[in-house]
Amino acid sequence: MLDNISNGRLDVGFGRAFIPKEFEVFGVSMEESRARFEEGIDIVTRLWTEDACPTRASFTGFATST
Repeated sequence: MLDNISNGRLDVGFGRAFIPKEFEVFGVSMEESRARFEEGIDIVTRLWTEDACPTRASFTGFATST
């Protein structure tokens, strides 16, 4: 639907934090930031491309989304 609304012009970008204070504020270790980032990208991709997306991942979990 979003692709139709934007006539295929939607561009999305994701960025990963790298300043230690940003991790400290959220109580997340910098060592796991890459794994968290990649997991998040995978979840967003699945939500956009699959009809149903049950997710139980290392850092994120939610009920089936349809």
